Amino acid sequence: MLEVCRLSVRYQEVLALRDVSFAVPPGTVVGIIGPNGAGKSTLLKAMLHLIPRQQGQVFYRGQPLPRQRVSYLPQRSHLDWRYPVTVRQVVMMGRARHTGWFRYPGRRSRAVVEQSLGRVGLGSLGDRPIKSLSGGQQQRMLLARTLAQETDVLFLDEPLAAVDHPTEELIWQIYRELAAEGKTLVISCHDWGETLLHYDRLLLLNQTAIAFGVPRDVLSHENLQRVFQERHDQPRSAPSLFC
Repeated sequence: MLEVCRLSVRYQEVLALRDVSFAVPPGTVVGIIGPNGAGKSTLLKAMLHLIPRQQGQVFYRGQPLPRQRVSYLPQRSHLDWRYPVTVRQVVMMGRARHTGWFRYPGRRSRAVVEQSLGRVGLGSLGDRPIKSLSGGQQQRMLLARTLAQETDVLFLDEPLAAVDHPTEELIWQIYRELAAEGKTLVISCHDWGETLLHYDRLLLLNQTAIAFGVPRDVLSHENLQRVFQERHDQPRSAPSLFC
């Protein structure tokens, strides 16, 4: 069980997150949704202790969440795609916890990297510079790096942003395989379309937790009104699709 208990984050005078709590069992794919500025990325980073928490705790199997059991996929736009490295080298970075930064990767790590590349359909592109990749290939490479870490809990920040339909289908197939293996996936979402129905659970966020549960319950007219009633960025499709 992954448990988030009363998590709050403050940036100087701004309360970015307030008393967020939820719990998910293993083998669950959780989507975090909300309007722009709702705190979706902030929540992921706070759960990982990448930013300071004002209060709150995160537990995994009854103990404080251990970093060695978690992998994190950041937003693609936050990375420098001009950096002179190959696809295989980036995926191998996911093995640093296992091999160390300055040690030559062993047979096990090399095998895991090749398996991860093949799983995302990039087995033939390992030697390609990352600056030559398309947007969908970039996202698949980052997912391969996440897979190579071999963790129980995966945090993914907008992993489906600006990917083509075949890439999205492949990624969802991998998500389902990971969930079947008992892994927990916590995913920040940007899309308000029918993709939301693929998640096992949704957390509707707007600085605090508005609702948590199965998609059709969370995406009720009442819940969406609570989030968007005073905002101008209401998604046009969500109310008609799910209400």
